[in-house]
Amino acid sequence: GKQYFGLDTLPHLSLVAQDARIYVKDPSSKEKYDLVIVDLYTGNGVPSFVTGKPFLAAVRRLVRPGGRMIMNYFDEKDQSRTSQILFDTLTFVYRHVERKAVLRNIFFYVIK
Repeated sequence: GKQYFGLDTLPHLSLVAQDARIYVKDPSSKEKYDLVIVDLYTGNGVPSFVTGKPFLAAVRRLVRPGGRMIMNYFDEKDQSRTSQILFDTLTFVYRHVERKAVLRNIFFYVIK
């Protein structure tokens, strides 16, 4: 992010480089974020834990009230069903969910 997007030039930006499964579930983490971006890929897909309610609820715990989470999800013809399942799961966990297709990806925008 720093090298390709200049993220180190943005004020008040906090970047975390850690195993997401561990970080989101760490009860000692009291930090709350205005925005959390979930972009976790292994090849053309995301690990199965990323789309599950436990992980998404743990991410929600890190987002300030009124804050946002953006999730990048690969969209292929054979993944339209799983994309809908993810949308339904996000709708269960967050109060507002929108999705937008960009090329071969779907971005889910959610508000806590």
